[in-house]
Amino acid sequence: MTHYRIYALDQGGRIISALEADCLGDAAARTLAYAGLEPGERREVWSGARCIGFFMGATSGLLAPHAMPISENRATVSFAESPVLVH
Repeated sequence: MTHYRIYALDQGGRIISALEADCLGDAAARTLAYAGLEPGERREVWSGARCIGFFMGATSGLLAPHAMPISENRATVSFAESPVLVH
């Protein structure tokens, strides 16, 4: 398992909370970051110094309440991903 940190960010990009988790891979960490993402909410996923992805809750009525990745690391999210251990 790999150790990840998932950060919730405010509108200015400052960290407001963090979750530490051990996941079987990047896809499972992205799934955890994606879960429960509210419209307008922003999250980042990191493994050490490596950024796994950025997510922002959609504010459009067409996409809400789903999230969309806002980085080059586009995520394909499936809720059938591998389990995670949350600290």
